[in-house]
Amino acid sequence: MVMITCEFKGDKHDYGQFFSEMQRIAGSENILQVLESTWVLDAGMSAGDVYYSLRPYILDGDRFIISDVTDRMSRQGWFAKKSWNWIRMHAHRVQYTYQISYDKKDGNDDSNEILKDILKFLRDHCGVANGGVRRPSETSLVFYSDELPREVLDLFKETFDSKIFYLFSRISQMGGRSLLAINENEELSKNLNKIWDDLPK
Repeated sequence: MVMITCEFKGDKHDYGQFFSEMQRIAGSENILQVLESTWVLDAGMSAGDVYYSLRPYILDGDRFIISDVTDRMSRQGWFAKKSWNWIRMHAHRVQYTYQISYDKKDGNDDSNEILKDILKFLRDHCGVANGGVRRPSETSLVFYSDELPREVLDLFKETFDSKIFYLFSRISQMGGRSLLAINENEELSKNLNKIWDDLPK
């Protein structure tokens, strides 16, 4: 969960794309406006990922800061009671970083269809939103989620054992401030967002 505080220099009408992108990465039900230009997002993304998503829509001269507010011991403030209740409701989760590396079992399988199946699984069973997945290489994905119960991992195994060879692993806990370096293929990640938007509901 991250907090975004902005000081806009332009007219508010100039920031339609900024607000659209915020809704795209978090979903409108996962955004709380706590002050005039301050929002809390439960987007399943790190502060750095939210920054890279929103940065293109900030105008010259604007100022903003994005910070992780997941750790309840590290945040204090004076908000409306309903705002604190919303934050508490969304902050009970601890975010983890997971990686899936995979390879096709059958040379005839369509790589794009396998990718779509994995993304659909992450959306439907792991609570991952569009923008919460990165693609460091053709056959690996990194995503943020709550700690996944054993049943979800068993379901992944049941769903994908016959289709792919894979390694599904938890690689860090965001709340533990683990440092994770990812050399992301930006072109692949952009393509991933397009595929995600086209997934069947």
